[in-house]
Amino acid sequence: MKKLQKIMLSLIAALVLIAVIKVPSQAYVQNFKQSSCTESTITFSWNWQTESATASQFTISSADGLYSKTVSNTATSATFTGLPKNYGSRFTLSYTLTYSSGYSYNYTSSTYANTLPSTVAKGNFGVSSVLIYTKKVAFAASVPTVDSASSGVVLELYKGNTKVGTYTFSSSSSYISIAANKDYKYRVKYYFKNYSNGQTYYSRNWSVLRHFDLATASTVAKSTKKGCTLTLKKGTNVTKYAIYISKTSSTSGFKKYKVVKMGSAKKKKVAIKSKYKKKATNYIKIVPYIKGYGYSDVGTVYYQYIYK
Repeated sequence: MKKLQKIMLSLIAALVLIAVIKVPSQAYVQNFKQSSCTESTITFSWNWQTESATASQFTISSADGLYSKTVSNTATSATFTGLPKNYGSRFTLSYTLTYSSGYSYNYTSSTYANTLPSTVAKGNFGVSSVLIYTKKVAFAASVPTVDSASSGVVLELYKGNTKVGTYTFSSSSSYISIAANKDYKYRVKYYFKNYSNGQTYYSRNWSVLRHFDLATASTVAKSTKKGCTLTLKKGTNVTKYAIYISKTSSTSGFKKYKVVKMGSAKKKKVAIKSKYKKKATNYIKIVPYIKGYGYSDVGTVYYQYIYK
C-alpha cells in the first residue's frame, strides 16, 4: 500500500512539474532568412527573442547535407562562403533551449536560400527559331535550376541602338516580330525568384551582346545546269554575305558556296551554278557579316526546287 502511495505521489509531482514548465508554442528565433548573397556566398540573419532560458549554439544546415555551420548562441547572422555557382537549397537553423528547471526543448526554423545567378555564357543563349516570311524570331537559353527558387532569363533586344523591349521567359521565348535587313543585338541575365522571401535575384552582369540580321533575298530558277540567280539586299552594317547550299535539309548539310562582298552596292545579283540536286528541293542559306561583330547568329534559308 505504501509503495502504491509513493508511486501516486511521484506521478502527481511529475504532473505539477509539467504544469509549471512552460513549453513555448513558437520558436524563439524569429525572421530566419537569407539577407544577402553573391555568386559564391549566402548570408543569413535572424532575431533572437529573449526568454528565461539558455540557448545552445546555433547550427545551420542545408537540406542536401553538403553544408553546415555552427555559431555562438549570441549570433544573429552567419555567412556560407565558397559555394558553387548557381547554388540553392533549403536551410534549417537548429538549437536547444534549456530552462532553469532543467527541461530542454529543441527548435528549428527553415528558409530557402540561393547564391546570385552567374553571368550567362555566350554559348548558353541565342536565337532558336526564325520565321522568315512573317519576320519573327524566338530566343532560347540554357537555364540553371536550383532547389530554392524558380529560374529563368531576362532578355533585352535592340534594333541598332534603340531598345525594342525587355522579355522574361523560363527557357524559351514566344515569337517576336522584327524588321528584315536590320542589325539587331541582344543580351541576357539569369534570374532566381526565391520561394521563401519572393525576392528576385539577377546576374550581376549582363551577358555579351549577340547580333543578328534577318537577311532577305530573292531567287530566280533557271536550268539545272545554270542553277539560279540570287539577289541580295544589303542590310544595316552588313559588309558581306556567306552563301551555303544544302541538298538534304533546311537545318543541316550546308556547305559553303561562296562569300559575296557588298561594297557600296545596295543590291547585288549572284549566280549560283552546278551545286544543285536534280528534281528535288535545294536549300540556300544566307548569313550576313555584321561590321564590328562578325557573322550573324541567324542564317536565312530559302527553298529552290529544280525541275529538270
